[in-house]
Amino acid sequence: MKPLESNPSRLRLRDNQSWYLCGLLVGCLAAAAHAEVRLPATFSDHMVIQRDLPVPVWGWADPGEKVTVSFAGTEAKATADAQGKWRVRLPKMPASADGRELTVAGSNTVTFRDVLVGEVWLCAGQSNMDFGLAGALNAGQEIAAAKHPQIRHFRTEYAAPAEAAADCRGHWQVCSPETAGGFSAVGYFFGRRIHQELGVPVGLITAAVGGTPVESWAGRAMMKAEPEFGAALRQFDETMAAYPEARKKFEAERAAREAMMNAPIEDKGWEAVSLDDGDWKEMEVPANWEDRGLGIDGCVWFRKTLTVPAGLAGKELTLSLGTIDNADVTYWNGVKVGQGDNYKLDRSYTIPAKLVQAGKAVIAVRVYDTDGYGGLNGKPEQLHLSVGGQDRVPLAGAWKYKVAFVIPGWPVEPMGPGHAFLPGALYNGMIAPHVPYGIKGAIWYQGEGNERDQPHSYFRKMRGMINGWRAAWGAGDFPFYFTQIANFRDPCDDPAGNDGVHWATVRQSQLQTLAVKNTGMAVAIDLADPGNPGDIHPKNKQDVGNRLALWALAKDYGRKDLVFSGPLYKGMKVEGGRIRIAFDSTGSGLMVGQKEGIQPTAELKGAALQTFAIAGEDRQWHWADAVIDGDSVLVSSPDVPQPVAVRYAYSMNPVGNKLYNKEGLPASPFRTDDW
Repeated sequence: MKPLESNPSRLRLRDNQSWYLCGLLVGCLAAAAHAEVRLPATFSDHMVIQRDLPVPVWGWADPGEKVTVSFAGTEAKATADAQGKWRVRLPKMPASADGRELTVAGSNTVTFRDVLVGEVWLCAGQSNMDFGLAGALNAGQEIAAAKHPQIRHFRTEYAAPAEAAADCRGHWQVCSPETAGGFSAVGYFFGRRIHQELGVPVGLITAAVGGTPVESWAGRAMMKAEPEFGAALRQFDETMAAYPEARKKFEAERAAREAMMNAPIEDKGWEAVSLDDGDWKEMEVPANWEDRGLGIDGCVWFRKTLTVPAGLAGKELTLSLGTIDNADVTYWNGVKVGQGDNYKLDRSYTIPAKLVQAGKAVIAVRVYDTDGYGGLNGKPEQLHLSVGGQDRVPLAGAWKYKVAFVIPGWPVEPMGPGHAFLPGALYNGMIAPHVPYGIKGAIWYQGEGNERDQPHSYFRKMRGMINGWRAAWGAGDFPFYFTQIANFRDPCDDPAGNDGVHWATVRQSQLQTLAVKNTGMAVAIDLADPGNPGDIHPKNKQDVGNRLALWALAKDYGRKDLVFSGPLYKGMKVEGGRIRIAFDSTGSGLMVGQKEGIQPTAELKGAALQTFAIAGEDRQWHWADAVIDGDSVLVSSPDVPQPVAVRYAYSMNPVGNKLYNKEGLPASPFRTDDW
């Protein structure tokens, strides 16, 4: 059996290469035939149009064909160019919850129904943005309450071509208990807050793929404009040059493996009672054979020699072996008694009474597995002989085994068109098709895919992507709000934060990204599931969405009364044997806080701040005492009499009492050094 992929995009690569090639074929056929007026998938029934901005509408028709677009009493005309492309801009219009028709007329007429006008946001990134509402905290309750017909969601289906695509797959859905479970959870909670606060329709366009780096989401032009993408551009060029030969080799290797998988298995006679298995190795069964050090795909024989009690002679027996991954043929004293090929089903075979004699008996099981885990891998109590469910003879324990043959592993899919990690590919397939659909701005949840970036590198890439998206839309510096990656895995005991990974570095880069105009950051270092910090997908998406929405409400929708961010590092000053840290976004004051689930942050009065570290000129880090003093924090340690630098929450999972403002928003991790 093949184990579940950790990267969802890999599950879709082969299908989407087919989609990419089919798309090219359909495009060629369409160009050769009469082309009726059509629009990209972003336009569908139930869509939301961005209010207070000119409304771009575009599509394809026959060259020279005249096209008229009508909506809400307005009209715009265009003539398709030599390539059959046309575009109009309807005048800007106010928000409206009235479901109206948008009509596009040429040689044919296309009508989109139930079209609203409101706020449209692009929701992009990797798996934590793709994460559906059905997996969030209190999902059942949230979905049952998702009766918001003025919230609409467009989930962009996976596509990763090498060139920018003109269209994508997907459609708008009306928010209801029947549909909301498939909405992006972060997008839903963000959109719900905006909708509830403003009372206008909200459209959410999700474009997200798990495990992907920022390089996949930046178009070629924007990568050229940002030097930090130089390596990605070289990778793209080298990959595409090598792809035809790499693809040819991959297909040949895959075909050879599949031929070997489907070939008849040669009978070796290893089921015979008389076989001398003295040179066979032993394995404790049940188990996946990979867990016993046998990392192969192929055919493995297992043998178990036992003594049949005289009381069982001449009786029909049941041989129970539990689950077997994947296919088996099972023998009793050289006679086949059963077989199966479903790794989910328990194997239970009948041994006829005439085959049961007192004394020595041999059970032989030929196990064949072509992918992932293999072996007799049920539970120990499932392996036994019995008579009518009674008089059980246990069979768990040491079995003899021998490898009959090995199947080579699956060849690695070459990077190329359809691969999520091809630089620019996800921009090409999942962002470019939406340009220039009217949007208010974008929210972004990604960063885990770039955890190996060097300091400042991810910041520069983010800056390049943000500026590139804005340039592509040509609608100015639209808001771009992002989530700082959440706490993850086990806490780190090293005050320097050296936990072998670069989670803290990415967070620092994300903090730097606030220097890009019209950006904002939702801090999430307090949102991992406490009982399962190893889950990279925290279920508390409510706070993520709401924290992102605070930025939009305060910066874009006039809510000047809102505190929209937790404390952000502003500067430091050495005061004798301690360092004073100053912050922006202190709200109505600083506090020590604790966050549990989706409950409001609780103030821990009298509790000490934790996860602060301090260092002197020797660059040796020590855990520090940290005390709130007005809108600043004083940091010190008796081990560092002459401090020069401070770090806060600078590790993958900074566990301990954290710094918040009194509005319950957490401070961002930071470092004052650049060592």
